[in-house]
Amino acid sequence: MEITTGVHAIDDIYGAQTYLLIDDTLTLIDTGYDGNAQKILDYITAIGENPNNLSRIIATHYHPDHVGSARQLVQQTPATVLIHPAEVRRVSNDRYGVAIRMHSMGRLFRKWRSPLLPTTACEFIEEGDIIPCLGGLQVIYTPGHSPGNISLYLTKYKILFTGDAIVNTPRLLLAYLPLGGDRSQSILSAKKLAELDPEICLFSHGQPLFADVPARLRYLADNPIHFTVRLYVKERMAQRRERLFSHKQRKTIPAYTFNPEPVTDPVFTTPHSQ
Repeated sequence: MEITTGVHAIDDIYGAQTYLLIDDTLTLIDTGYDGNAQKILDYITAIGENPNNLSRIIATHYHPDHVGSARQLVQQTPATVLIHPAEVRRVSNDRYGVAIRMHSMGRLFRKWRSPLLPTTACEFIEEGDIIPCLGGLQVIYTPGHSPGNISLYLTKYKILFTGDAIVNTPRLLLAYLPLGGDRSQSILSAKKLAELDPEICLFSHGQPLFADVPARLRYLADNPIHFTVRLYVKERMAQRRERLFSHKQRKTIPAYTFNPEPVTDPVFTTPHSQ
């Protein structure tokens, strides 16, 4: 789905949301879990682009729901994986692996391990780097969720890709912190993103935000609320109720649209209403 000129959200991806940026070459932001490679290539073809023009895959971090299909895409296209050096470690002479073990809930997610990537197919990016795409894609170092999590900012179009620094739930923005993450870094990263002035905010988890973006980011920075399993379940249940209601009312739910009526929560005020 085209969000704005040159910026697409690829439909039906299993895992984190995947974005495609179209310029002289193609840039992919994350890949979702393993098994999405063909969906991504099919989408590129369906919009009239050539998969052989995919030049880079930007990994916001090295969790399996973000880089699971990176290895297959590297094998099938000329793309190079761009990632922050804090996310990876050399596991052999020619392979990179995830820098730290996903020790929290690791046994539960054992079958969704991050793939090993060829060192020759990886390049490191860091704070302040400008990737030549759509007038300049700025790398913002936002650790906390993981040691090398990054966010990305299209300065010309004022579009922010948060990675997993922030997640959008039906009612509020959360600093996305899994067990084992760094709480203080997560708060600092949310504050860093609140200093920007984006007009559109695109999340790895959650629907895009098109209205009151700076105000909502500043509210989160001033009132940091972290992702917890209990809160996640509560928000997912609320989202499911809203989807069922929308289905009954409209039969279908358009992708990336907010509810026609504001969703309010007694704890959170206007900046966190939809």
